[in-house]
Amino acid sequence: MKLYYAPRYLFTMLGWCRFFAIDLGHWPALQAYVGRIGARPAVLASLRAEAAT
Repeated sequence: MKLYYAPRYLFTMLGWCRFFAIDLGHWPALQAYVGRIGARPAVLASLRAEAAT
C-alpha cells in the first residue's frame, strides 16, 4: 500500500494527541489506523532515525 501525503500527515497529527492528553480510545478507527501505520517497517525505521538525532 502506497501512502500519499494526507495519510502520512494524519499519522503525524494523531501522534501529537499524546502531548495534548487527547485519548484516541474515543475513536477506535483512528486508534487502529495509528497502530497499523506505526507498525509498518518504513515508519518504524523513520521513527527510530528521528529519535536518534
